[in-house]
Amino acid sequence: MGCPRAQKSAARAKKARFGSEVVVVDTPREISYKTSKDSVDSPYQTSGLPDVTEGIYSDTETEEAPDLRLRWNGRSRSDLIAVFNSAKRDDIHAEPETAKAKFLEALDGYEHILGATHEDTTKVVVALASFFTRQNRMADADEVMEKACRKHIAKLGIEHKRTQQLIMQFAELLNGCNREEDALAFLARAKESAKGNLDRGSALRRKDPRDHPRRDNSRRKSPAQESDLMSVTRQIQSDNDPAQIDHALVVARDHVTEKDQAVESLLKTIVDQCEGNPVILARRNLQARTELLKLYNNLGVSRQERAEFLRGMAALKHIIANTVWKKQRFESFEVMEASLELAASILKGGFEREAHESFVIIENKADDAFGWDEERTIWVKINIGIIYQTHKTWHLAKPWFEHAYVASSTANGYDDGITISLEQALDKRHFTYVSDEGRPFKTIFGVCGSTIRPNRLHIE
Repeated sequence: MGCPRAQKSAARAKKARFGSEVVVVDTPREISYKTSKDSVDSPYQTSGLPDVTEGIYSDTETEEAPDLRLRWNGRSRSDLIAVFNSAKRDDIHAEPETAKAKFLEALDGYEHILGATHEDTTKVVVALASFFTRQNRMADADEVMEKACRKHIAKLGIEHKRTQQLIMQFAELLNGCNREEDALAFLARAKESAKGNLDRGSALRRKDPRDHPRRDNSRRKSPAQESDLMSVTRQIQSDNDPAQIDHALVVARDHVTEKDQAVESLLKTIVDQCEGNPVILARRNLQARTELLKLYNNLGVSRQERAEFLRGMAALKHIIANTVWKKQRFESFEVMEASLELAASILKGGFEREAHESFVIIENKADDAFGWDEERTIWVKINIGIIYQTHKTWHLAKPWFEHAYVASSTANGYDDGITISLEQALDKRHFTYVSDEGRPFKTIFGVCGSTIRPNRLHIE
C-alpha cells in the first residue's frame, strides 16, 4: 500500500500527533487578489527592448538622492503598483517581452520613490530575478541578484536582517532552479563575509585605547553618543507616533549590539509610550521589550533583571490575548514574529519554564488565528524548533519540528520541500533550510509563483 517512504512518513505523522485527534482546517494555500483589467501601457516597445545589462537596473544608489520623490517618469507609487501587477499578469499569460519591460519599469520607479532597500522594492527585485530564471536567462537573473545584494550591503551592511533575508531569498531561488551548488556557495560566501565583518569589528574594539573594562564589557560612549540617546528619548516622550517609535528602535538596536548600558533608559521609555497606545503600538511594545532583554543578556545580568523578563512574558501573554487577529493582514503575522523574538530572548536569559509557556501560547494562537496546518503556522513551529536547536538541545527542539512535520505533510504532502526537510531533520537530529541533504526538492519556503509564504529568516 504505497511506497515505503510514504508509509514511514505516515507512521511518523501518526506518532507525532501524540494521540490527539487532528482536525484538518480548510485554509487558503495562498493570498491572492484581483484587479480590474489591465489598462497600463508599457512605455517600452516590445521590440528592441533595453536589456538589464544596458543600465535599466543600474548600480546607482537612489536612496542618496537629496529630494523626496512622489513620482518617477510621471508615475506615482499607485501607478507603479499597477505596472508591477500588470507585469505579473503578462508573465502568467506568456507575454515575456511585455512583462520584462514592465518589471524593469516598476523596479526603476520603486527604487527612485521608495529606495533600493525598501521591502516593497525587494519584492519587485525577487519577482524580476524569478522571471529571468523562468525564461532561462540565468546571466540576467544573476546580475539582478548581485546588484540588489550590493545595494543592500552598501546601505545597510551585510549583518542587517533585511540584507540577510534577501540573501536567503536568492539562495532559495537558486535552489529552486536546480542550482543547488550555486545556492550553497552563495550562502557560504555570505556567512563568511558576515563573520569577517564581525571579526574586524572585534579587532578594532580591542585596539581602541578608549575602551575601559566595565561590568558590561561595553565601549564607553562619547558625550555626543549619549546626547543622541537623550535626544531620541525626548522625541518619543513628546510624540509617540509609530514612525518616531520605529526610528527610536533602530537607534536602540545599534546601542544594544554594542552593549551600551545607557540605552536601557531609552528602551524603557519606548515601552512606556507603547503601553499608552496598546492597540496601535502592540508590535513595537514587543520589539522594545525584546531589545531590553537582549541588552541584559548581552551584559550578562539576566538573573539580576529577572523582574523585567517576567514583565516581558506578561506583556507577551496580554498582547497575544488581546490582539485582534486578522488572517489576511500581514500586521498579524508581524505581531506573531515579534512575540517569537521576545520569547527567544526570555529563553536565552535562562528562564526556560517561562519561555516554554510563551512558545506554547504563541503556537496555540497561530493554530487558532491562521489554521494549524497553514504555512505561517508551520513557519512558527519551525522557528521555535530552531530556537531550541540553536540555544538549547535537540531533545527540546524535536517536538516542535514534529508538530511542523505533521502540519506540513497534511497540508502539502510528503513530496513537498518543507516536509522532506523536516523528515530529514528528524532522522539526522538537525534542521536546516538549504543543504546537500535537502535535494531534490525545488523550493524551501518558496519565492516563485504566487504562493505567499513568510520567507523570513528564522528568529535570531
